[in-house]
Amino acid sequence: MSLPEEPRQKMVNIMYLVLTALLALNVSAEVLNAFRTLNKSLENSNALIDVSNKNIMDVFNKKLNDNKSKAKALEWYPYAKKIADNSDSAYNYIERLKLQLKVEAGGTKVNPIGNKEPYANYRGDDLDAATRMFVSFGENSNSKPGGDILLKHLTDYVNSVKAIETQQPSLKGEIESKIRVNLEVPVSEEGKESTPSWATSYFRLTPAIAALAILTKFQNDIRNTEGDLLGYFLKKVGEVDFIIDQYAGIAYLNSEVLLPGSPLVVKAGLGAFSKSAKPSIYVNGNLVSGEQDGIPTYSTVAESTPGNYTKNITIKYFDQLTGQQQTINKVLRYTVEQPTSVFVSADKVKVLYVGLDNPVSISAGAETNGDKISATISQGSLEKVAGGQYIARVNYTGIAKITVNVDGHTYTFAFKVKPVPPPTAQIGSLASGKVSANVFKSQAGVRADLQDFLFEGIKFDVVSYALVFSGKGFEQTGPAFATVSGAYFDSDAKDYMERCRAGSSVILTDVVVKGPGGTKKLEGAVAYYLIP
Repeated sequence: MSLPEEPRQKMVNIMYLVLTALLALNVSAEVLNAFRTLNKSLENSNALIDVSNKNIMDVFNKKLNDNKSKAKALEWYPYAKKIADNSDSAYNYIERLKLQLKVEAGGTKVNPIGNKEPYANYRGDDLDAATRMFVSFGENSNSKPGGDILLKHLTDYVNSVKAIETQQPSLKGEIESKIRVNLEVPVSEEGKESTPSWATSYFRLTPAIAALAILTKFQNDIRNTEGDLLGYFLKKVGEVDFIIDQYAGIAYLNSEVLLPGSPLVVKAGLGAFSKSAKPSIYVNGNLVSGEQDGIPTYSTVAESTPGNYTKNITIKYFDQLTGQQQTINKVLRYTVEQPTSVFVSADKVKVLYVGLDNPVSISAGAETNGDKISATISQGSLEKVAGGQYIARVNYTGIAKITVNVDGHTYTFAFKVKPVPPPTAQIGSLASGKVSANVFKSQAGVRADLQDFLFEGIKFDVVSYALVFSGKGFEQTGPAFATVSGAYFDSDAKDYMERCRAGSSVILTDVVVKGPGGTKKLEGAVAYYLIP
C-alpha cells in the first residue's frame, strides 16, 4: 500500500531545548528510557514507511510494463527514482553517524551481555559524545564539526528535491510543500533562536540516546518526504492497483471420524478471497451456494454404513495475472465408525490450548457413562464433569496423549497442544490504516481481541500501552507520547486525541495484555492515519 499524501511523522526541533536543563545533573533513568522509547518508535515507523515506499516503486515498475500506463509511467518514473535514490543515500549516511555515535559513547562491536546488535552497550547518558562528534570535533584542526557536515548533507538533500520543480514547472509549489526536513535553528518559547549554531542547538551536552533520537527523527523526515513524493508521482500515472498473485485452496471437514447419521460439514474456499477472482466451489460435482462466516459451506449427514469415504472438492477461480480460469482440486477423507467404538474428541477445536479449560468428549458406546471406563492425560489434568464429558487442562505445548481404559482395554489418542494465539490490539473498533478523524476521536480506549479463534469466551484485558501522536495538530509541539495504564484513555491521551484531525498520524505500540497464559507484550505496532 502507498503512504498517505499528508505527513505522518513530524517532530518540531524545539522539544530538544529542554535537554540543556540537564547540564549540571545526572540524567534520570526515566528521561533516558523516554528517549529510548521514542527512538525505538521512530525506528519502527521508519521500517513501516520504508516497506510502503518500496511497494510504491514496485507498482511503478508494473506500470512501466503495462502498455496502458507505460507512457505516463516513463514520464514520472525518473523523478520517483531520483527521490528514492537520494533518500536512501541521505538515510544511510545518518545511519552511519548513529553507529559512529554509539562508538563515541563507549559502545563496542561485540556486546558482552550477548545482545546481537553491534555497539548496543553504549552509554546512553554520555553527555560528551554528541558534543565531541557534532559540535567540537575538529576545533583544533582543519576538519569541520560533524554537525556542520550533517547539516550540509540534509541541505543538499532538500535542494535535490526542490530541483525537481525547475525540471517540471507544472509542479511549482507542489514539491516543496511535501518536504518534511526542517533545517531551521530551533527557537525558544520567546521566539528567539536558542543558539546561533544549528549543531549546538541539537547536540551540545545532549545525552547520547537523545542524540540518536534526533538523528532517527531526521531519518523519519526523509522517509516521510520520500513517501509523500512517491505517492504523488504515482498518482500522476494513475491509481494504485494491487493484484493478488497467489492463491491457496482451502477445504476441511468438521470431523474426520463420524457416527452414522451424525452431521457432516464441508468447508471449502480460496485463500486470500477476492471478488475479482470469482471462486466457485464444488463438492462431488455439486455447486456450493451456502456460506457460513464468509466461507462457502456444504452440509449433509454421514453415510449410514461404517467405512472410509471421500469428498472431492473442486475450486474454480479467475486468475487476475493470466486472465485465465484456474482450477484447484482437493480430496477430503473421513471415516464413519460403529457407535460402540471408543473415540475422544476436543469439543471446541482439534487441538488443546495451554491455559484454557478444554472441553473433551470421551465415548465408548454403552460403557460411556458406566464404571468400566476411565481416562488419563499425559500432561496437565483431566477432570470428569458429566457422563462422557471432561475438562482437559494442559501445561505446555507439544503433544498430549489421552489414554482411555474400557473394561481392561486401553486406547490412546494424541492431541496437538498449542498456546493461545496473541490477540490483535486496536483502538476501539478501528483496525489500522486510514480512518475518519471524527470516528477516531470518538473512541474511548484500546481493546485486544482474538481474531478468527474458534474457542469462544476467551478474553484478554489490556494492561498498558503507548500512543505516539504526530502530523497535523502537532506541528508546533512535535510528536506527543502517552503511556497509558489500563484499557481506557487517561487524561493525557484524551488531550492528544482531541488535538487530532485530518492529517494526524497515531501509532499504538508496546501493548501489554493479560489473559490465558499470563501477561504478555504484543509484538509490532498499529498505525492510523486520519482523513476527513
